[in-house]
Amino acid sequence: METQLEESTYTNLDYIETQESQHNYHSQDNNDDSTEEIDETEDSEQSPSEYETEEDAPIPPLPQHQSKGLTGFPYLNDVGTEMDADYIPLDNFGEEDMVFWDEQTQEIGLNMYFINKRQVDYAVRLWNVNHNREIYMADTRPKVYTAKCKSIHDPNNNTSSQCLWTITARKLKDSNHFKVTKWTNAHSCFTTVSRNNNRALRSAVVATHIQEQVVADASFPVKQIQAIIKEKLSVDITYGKAWAARKKAVENIYGSWEKNFDELPHYLLALQQANTGTVVEWLHHPNSPSHCSIFKYVFWAFLPSIIAFSWCIPVISIDATHLKGQYKGKILMAVTKNANNMILPVAYALVDEETNESWKWFLQQFADKVQDPRQRKLCVISDRHASTKHAMDNLPAWKEPNAHHRFCLRHVRSNFMQKFKNVSLKKMCWEIGSTTQQRKYDRLMSELESTNKEAWRYLKGIDERKWTLLFDRGNCRWGNLTTNISECMNNVLRGARLLPIRALIEYTFKREVEQYHKHYKKARDCVTVFPERMWNLFHAREIRAREHRVYTYSEQDQRYMVETRLQTSDDSGGSPYTVEYGNQTCSCGKWQVYRFPCSHALAVCHYLGRDPKQTSNNRYYTDSYRGQYNDQYYPVPHYQDWLFAGWTLCGDASKITIVRGRRRARRMHNEMDASYPEERTGRRCSGCKQTGHRITSVLTEFNVFHLVYWKDAQLVNHVLLFDAECTSDFKAFSTFCIHAISHRRSTTGLSYAPNTTTEQPSSPSSPSRSSPTPSSIVSNPNRFPYLDLHQQIF
Repeated sequence: METQLEESTYTNLDYIETQESQHNYHSQDNNDDSTEEIDETEDSEQSPSEYETEEDAPIPPLPQHQSKGLTGFPYLNDVGTEMDADYIPLDNFGEEDMVFWDEQTQEIGLNMYFINKRQVDYAVRLWNVNHNREIYMADTRPKVYTAKCKSIHDPNNNTSSQCLWTITARKLKDSNHFKVTKWTNAHSCFTTVSRNNNRALRSAVVATHIQEQVVADASFPVKQIQAIIKEKLSVDITYGKAWAARKKAVENIYGSWEKNFDELPHYLLALQQANTGTVVEWLHHPNSPSHCSIFKYVFWAFLPSIIAFSWCIPVISIDATHLKGQYKGKILMAVTKNANNMILPVAYALVDEETNESWKWFLQQFADKVQDPRQRKLCVISDRHASTKHAMDNLPAWKEPNAHHRFCLRHVRSNFMQKFKNVSLKKMCWEIGSTTQQRKYDRLMSELESTNKEAWRYLKGIDERKWTLLFDRGNCRWGNLTTNISECMNNVLRGARLLPIRALIEYTFKREVEQYHKHYKKARDCVTVFPERMWNLFHAREIRAREHRVYTYSEQDQRYMVETRLQTSDDSGGSPYTVEYGNQTCSCGKWQVYRFPCSHALAVCHYLGRDPKQTSNNRYYTDSYRGQYNDQYYPVPHYQDWLFAGWTLCGDASKITIVRGRRRARRMHNEMDASYPEERTGRRCSGCKQTGHRITSVLTEFNVFHLVYWKDAQLVNHVLLFDAECTSDFKAFSTFCIHAISHRRSTTGLSYAPNTTTEQPSSPSSPSRSSPTPSSIVSNPNRFPYLDLHQQIF
């Protein structure tokens, strides 16, 4: 051939290869990850085809070649072949003098050293991938690594000469290192790669390139793995190879499932010792052998979360979700809300199945180990699963009146829709369950009865205390209608459910630490009476309260009538509500249900000049928020410092997935995931709460007031005085603000250019501008520069 090959040969007389009389073509290092593409979607992430394997296609044996000796050394009459020894003696120099393979350069050369045989294989495959060539293993003995070009077995190779590329590396004596004893640094053939899917690139090699992504997200999408390998190595790997690579990356990072079961008792013991007060409870199979306990259930809860729960509302949402890895099982969890109305996980459990026994065991552990004795009569919101209902009805600690069981309204509606597939009925079912007013409930039920008698009978057959907010005796729900917070936790753990069991528990611990620190900083830096989200809700209702009119009916009983403002857009409003201020009740029902003031209660509060803080339950205070996050976590020591738990654990073999491919990672979508155009609401303004526009597109009482407050602080007192006299007259208020701003500009010499927030002195010779009127602003908004300034602010 015209191409000159640079073939280097190890020249030690004891190990010069003079002939290749024998060839071993059977490889234990299979390099064909896939031979067939499959049709897949990112949402489902289908398991790879059963025809995709990690094995090469069979390689036919080569004909025997006659040894021709070693050209250039005629005086060597009896030289042993390279195959005569399994290892070579360690050179008489230290490791600092050895040239080890560098992954950054990825270069391979004669006399180069490798840490072990695995690194040799990795480097050789990576080198050939970069050169777009495929290889096969010619020698698979433990102490010898020999690879050759696969083109010599390609039936389509019509060239007369065979490719001479080869590499041989041998294990050093008294060391795990391997040394390259034969190396050819170029191929002399055409590539055998088809469809740009190099079979030298095995899934194990791909796994090393995606470890950072898998550490960040164990459910890293297969499609993105294919894209990363295409970008890094310019290879189009199959879906099956990418899926297998992610699985191997998880095992490389977190260990195998068997190892995780073996480490779990020692890890949880170390976790308890580092974080005193952490609750861990076990339940093993009764037929476990004497030398090993067979895993069945484990329950865990962290002390800071237990303390935080004692400051929260007495409501928990419970749910179960399946594991997505090799071990079949379920995660049970109990979740609540903190003072900032955000998710707070309280307790977890790993069980084999969602059964009566598993739910009873979980709830009993929660009552014994987590629930504060002073925090009785918890409200448990769940779906209508038969196991949860059985556990709540048969455990003394969870029976009425010691606790209250309520159904998730979304699941009730979903079951309702399975029988009555009608969007209008679906909407009506939700309104019936979520209303807090008797008159609305009666009207909706009458409308349902006249529309569909069977649907009306179905809802009447469900205990109304369990699923309606109006008949929630004692307002146990605190306004929580669904299990949405536990469903959100399921989504948070979506990637972690791919992890082995110990890594999964470690993930929950690290996430708890991260979230705890985030909320600690928020609580520490909060300067308002309520935490951020509750303060925003309070502020929005306070703004609406200014629109209401208050009438006194009884000062002794503190009874008042509040009339809302009539809305011109949809003819709503103008309704009277009775507020019993001393009893903290309102006829709208929201004050007593949420224990947080409605706009009607705030209108009376301001009318009486009382402290608005007293209208809310103390569980929503910022002080409670700080109390929830006033503890601390401690890191778990290195695994080599873990103490032996005194017993060993093994997984239940019957729960190991034996079906080829992976289990379903995403649940099948049902009615609750459907979106109906009829249910979509129009765009709603956050200032006036009306549909059809946004607060940033119109001049409203809300944003004009804040614009004056932020940019013209000296006018605040005038605005407040004027607002006290004409609160109900929005046009008068807006006109006043506009004229006040214009007056300030004309008297201070300040001008506000459109699309900027920078104040600049106006020219003394510039003509004075007349004060605009609301009509002129509507007809020509560009004449009012503050509108552009307002657009930038909001």
